[in-house]
Amino acid sequence: MIKFGTSGFRGIIADNFTKENVQKIAYAVANILIKEGKTDKTISFGYDNRFMGKEFAEWMSEVLLAHGLRVEMYSKSVPCTLIAYEVKHKHLGLYITASHNPFYYSGVKIFVNGAKEPDKEFTDKIEKIANKVNAAKIPTMSIADAEKKGLITYTDNIKGYCDNVVKLVGTKNIKGSGVRILFNPMHGATSECTRYIFKKLGLEDVIVMNENPDPYFGGGMPAPYKHNLGEQVKMLKAKKCDFGFAVDGDGDRVTFIDKTGETYDCNYIAVVMYYYLVKYRKFKGDFVRNIAFTSLLDKVVKSLGGNIHTALVGFKNVAKGLQNTNSFIGAETNGIAFKDHVLHKDGILCGLMLVDIICAMKKPLSSIIKAIKEEYNYPCEEVECNYETTASHRDYLKKKIYDKKELPKLSRKILKVDYSDGMKMYFENDYWAMVRFSGTECVMRLFVELETAEKSYEMVKELEKFIELTERQ
Repeated sequence: MIKFGTSGFRGIIADNFTKENVQKIAYAVANILIKEGKTDKTISFGYDNRFMGKEFAEWMSEVLLAHGLRVEMYSKSVPCTLIAYEVKHKHLGLYITASHNPFYYSGVKIFVNGAKEPDKEFTDKIEKIANKVNAAKIPTMSIADAEKKGLITYTDNIKGYCDNVVKLVGTKNIKGSGVRILFNPMHGATSECTRYIFKKLGLEDVIVMNENPDPYFGGGMPAPYKHNLGEQVKMLKAKKCDFGFAVDGDGDRVTFIDKTGETYDCNYIAVVMYYYLVKYRKFKGDFVRNIAFTSLLDKVVKSLGGNIHTALVGFKNVAKGLQNTNSFIGAETNGIAFKDHVLHKDGILCGLMLVDIICAMKKPLSSIIKAIKEEYNYPCEEVECNYETTASHRDYLKKKIYDKKELPKLSRKILKVDYSDGMKMYFENDYWAMVRFSGTECVMRLFVELETAEKSYEMVKELEKFIELTERQ
């Protein structure tokens, strides 16, 4: 069964992520484009460093080509946001990845005109067609025949995307700053692009770790979670770097590491970005973020004359908010997008924008965040914990939460509950906690924001009793 989640179709390789299923998806995509009369522009196709990424891309292309569609395939792995950028003036882009998931997963991300992921209406059409077609009857054209007919071309051009990142970041504060950076691509698809961008920005003292392509991702997950970055923190201190950042396997997620060794996700990176860009660079506009986001952002945005727009989890929902509101920036816990770039999160752009801000303010990130919390009188630490579960246990929890409306026994009084995307519980002074079901994998997520990390983790333990899961990913 082919089912799209919050960010594409994902599955375990050789289980439900197979040649047969990806060709069914390609068949559905081809039929939709033909029906909508969108066959005049080339489809951009890319992949990350997962097992057989290029092979899966070519198997899908064989179906697209048989339907008379043209494909431009990247000859090596590239970040997913590069494909999104290429689709700004095309009908469609396809990308083979499972993002931050373990090595034995793969998936298909789709980008549509406007450089964004498709809405549910589009993916519902794909599911309907793909789940009905007999794979044995899907027509294909060999890559060799397509090359002879000029229907498929290969490219390694990264310039357009990379130059736009350089333009948005700018060299004014960075060039000549002498900062030392430790970058961690986590064995993913971003190395070539980042080296090009570092050079263009005048960043001469950059140390890169975990740069070699590795479909096993060094034996871990290509996810820039705090618990996966211990090696980077040690190296950052040993090499006396000013800061570092890590991106996931396909380059859209990011985590920043301060010179103190403290790690920060996009909750606090986004706060710093909006604060700096509006207060010092005189940007104007609103902010769109998902429901599982720090309340500190709301306080900062409103005090600087902006409005907060809330989206459901899934960056395609944030993208819709960017399109339909006066927001110039949108974010989830793991990624940030700027309307002037693409309507999809970009870990490379986000990390380098923050480098620019730190160079301009001449303060460590930890000091900037501390000052903002003090200015708004809001001490806070948001934590996120994830738990692998089973489909039956997930269904049990959905009944418990949505049907029975059971609430956990917590040490704080619950003032109200929002069930729009999981279960978010609000406490006094804008603190909160949330239980949410992943839209792409069989995983439960807990989010808590209280005054300190210690207090937040204490509540995590209380919520673990409620969801009856204790083994954190």
